[in-house]
Amino acid sequence: MLKVLLTSFIAFTICGCSSIRFFDLKANTIKIKEQQNIEIIELKSKSTVDIHNFCLSINSATDVGNALLAHCAKELLGRDDLSPALKKYALTEYNNTIQNLIKINRSTSSKVQINLAQRNQLLVVNEIIAKEKGLNPITFGELGVAVILRQDNDQQGLNKYYPAEGIYSCKTILLENITIENNLLVVNLALKKERELKIEKNRYELKYSPSAAFLTLIESATIDDYSWLGFTEATQAEKRRGVFSIGKLSEKKIPIVMIHGLNSDPLIWRTLTMALLNDKQLYEKFQIWHVYYPSGPPPFFNAMRIRNELNELLHQLGAKDLSSKAVIIGHSMGGIISRTLSTDSKDTLWNITFTNSYNDLKSETNKLVTDIFIFTPVFDESTVFFLDTPHRGSKVANSVIGSIGSAFVTLPDSFKNIFKHFIQTVGLEKITNLMKPFLIEHGPNSVQVLRPGHPLMNGLLTLPISGESYSIIGSTTRLTCKNYVECNSISDGVVDYSSAYIENSTDTILVKSSHNSFKNPDAISFIIDKLKRKMSLKEL
Repeated sequence: MLKVLLTSFIAFTICGCSSIRFFDLKANTIKIKEQQNIEIIELKSKSTVDIHNFCLSINSATDVGNALLAHCAKELLGRDDLSPALKKYALTEYNNTIQNLIKINRSTSSKVQINLAQRNQLLVVNEIIAKEKGLNPITFGELGVAVILRQDNDQQGLNKYYPAEGIYSCKTILLENITIENNLLVVNLALKKERELKIEKNRYELKYSPSAAFLTLIESATIDDYSWLGFTEATQAEKRRGVFSIGKLSEKKIPIVMIHGLNSDPLIWRTLTMALLNDKQLYEKFQIWHVYYPSGPPPFFNAMRIRNELNELLHQLGAKDLSSKAVIIGHSMGGIISRTLSTDSKDTLWNITFTNSYNDLKSETNKLVTDIFIFTPVFDESTVFFLDTPHRGSKVANSVIGSIGSAFVTLPDSFKNIFKHFIQTVGLEKITNLMKPFLIEHGPNSVQVLRPGHPLMNGLLTLPISGESYSIIGSTTRLTCKNYVECNSISDGVVDYSSAYIENSTDTILVKSSHNSFKNPDAISFIIDKLKRKMSLKEL
């Protein structure tokens, strides 16, 4: 019990994540009456004015009336003499009646039969009521009813780069046709994945909502069950590690890679992800990849594995240009990992760790050891956002709380065996005095690496980023500082300004937050503004 309480306290202190669920659905209050007479009127030969008058005469409170009004509105939308006002009317009636028709079944109507594939697997977007500020989905387009379709993930091929909870995609419901069969009005609705529909000579953008697909995904997400497990028992959490696409993988869109920190999971990115998906300009330019990794092992080991996973995904996609540019966003320890993904280590970290050069030890070194200390950027050019990142370590990691948390970490054998094998092969004397305290027991955990003064953290800080970086620093007090004393008094409760600040950042912002600036509105606006600015300058 004591262990549980202490772990929970440490988690609250250095994570700041949440596990509440995210939306409700509107109650169905629409009452549709049955209409006995069934008749489909031929509209092609009628004038636009006559069709409009016919639409206005239809009783939309009935099942048959809704079907006929959808049919009538569709005919209007194909007319080349459609005024802006009439177009708006036709779109409104078309969309509303289709949404009403979706709710009709044999128990509510004996006169109208609705045919719609995968009907029971669909979620209507405008029925979603977000529980959390910043999670309201926006719908793009003008025609049809935006819905979300969930499909099981078989984890085969590229599907392993989608969340295990399932693959959630944006679709649009449209009216295909209406016929009369056996005294039934048969309404055939179609589920479309295209983004545009041509009705006669007129083109319409179909309604869709990428952010609603994401919100539906996180409503069923279980990845947050692995936050603490990944910290204390990495081996058990290993099955959920990976890089996961939020939305359809693209060979053309620039990746935004989001990396969580210690005792955390990708759900921390929900508000930022929604903001990006709710911006059509950004959605069309970028694709979002969330990373989950067990955070008990040290960041340089996790960075090596994430680097390999990203390279494998790029290889699987087979899109050469995709590796040219990326945006990488890291929170806390995730910022340290982000830095390693965008840096050429050369032999800096190797020389900090080993007494002999890499060439001297190459024949006796396995690939995992090499990849931990010697690496190149995953992408040719990266735009990196550091959020609450302890570039110079965190005092909390060096405190009593940090020591207790460190004691709870169980490092996986897959990690410990790397250095156990190396030391057995070349001898402990090949490790520098600086690094012996961390490797003598075959490797440190993440808390130990995040203590101020760790040699590899100091070495990483000297390495330039291949691209440019931005710093977002949380503060529980002041949001400006003019001198050394003022700046050094700033902290988010876990990471001090003096650790989070880096001189060569393109821009730095202070935001009012504890160690969770990933959900701060100013931080999110800062990221979005910088991405849009770079787009306008055609730097991305």
